[in-house]
Amino acid sequence: MRSSALASPVTRAVFAALWLAAAACAPQPAAQAPGYPTRPVTLLVGFSAGGPADLTARALAEAVKPSFSQPLEVVNRPGGAAAVATAELVRARPDGYTLCMCYGPALTLVPHISEVPYKGPQDIQPIIIGTIAPFFLVVRADAPWQDAKQFIEYARQNPGRVRIGHSGVGSLGHVGLELLNLRAGLNITGVPFPGAADAVRALLSGDVDGINVNPGAVTGQLAARQFKLLAAYTDQRVAGFEGVGTFKEAGYDVTTRSSIYFVAAPKDTPRDLVQRLYETFKQAIESPGFQKFAKDNGFLTRTDVTPDQLSTMLAQDYQFFGELSRQINLRQ
Repeated sequence: MRSSALASPVTRAVFAALWLAAAACAPQPAAQAPGYPTRPVTLLVGFSAGGPADLTARALAEAVKPSFSQPLEVVNRPGGAAAVATAELVRARPDGYTLCMCYGPALTLVPHISEVPYKGPQDIQPIIIGTIAPFFLVVRADAPWQDAKQFIEYARQNPGRVRIGHSGVGSLGHVGLELLNLRAGLNITGVPFPGAADAVRALLSGDVDGINVNPGAVTGQLAARQFKLLAAYTDQRVAGFEGVGTFKEAGYDVTTRSSIYFVAAPKDTPRDLVQRLYETFKQAIESPGFQKFAKDNGFLTRTDVTPDQLSTMLAQDYQFFGELSRQINLRQ
């Protein structure tokens, strides 16, 4: 049975934000204004500053400066595994002045497990993939575990005592944790945070034993040898991190989708404007500066994926997570 609208933390976060934004008008058809953009463009981010989505958005805002006549202003709207920012995008006018660095699961997973004011990826207009990032279990450098097997054995011997942070109910970090609990027969406690940066601070302070995040969220801590990557939630070892094993190697298939952070506009944005934004952002993402950012943070880029192809990818992920949500309990 579906939980009530007020029972879900994702729902509470989304509707609290929407109540504050109640004065915003409903989407209306909008023709592309001559000379677009003639004023700053807002780029929403569904997580707190410092996480992969935020870093990707800010790197893009910098890279696009030479070809964009107005600032691309990053605005953080954390909450609900990016559902708050997604809901704001859905309500915005389709005129190109409100965009979002969307988090794939906010559209493909969250609608299956929480009451949100949108149905799924069909309610937005995808433009281009910013970055793609795999998920890892990250622990402090002084943690006693050296690989997935040692961690799983410890968690099995200490049920309920291990605490793993993630970026909120409905995030891929949450999915990975629940899959691990299910497939390995564990009782690890999940601790949701507004974003990866908050989870990183909790791990630094010892409030949690580990966090499920992208490598880009912990680049500085890895370089300073404060953290270590313990295991990847992937089918095979990740390029650039070949020394880190996977949970699958340890005998447990807890593979999740990689995080996709992509630029999107409101539904019904004019096709010529969508194509123009795709071409503009494609050039920015392919620039040396953005590519260096991606490499330094362990991200992949896919500028060959067109808006229509990205829509298809998201529809496929929506189906995948719909089936997965019926197998494991993600309503927490």
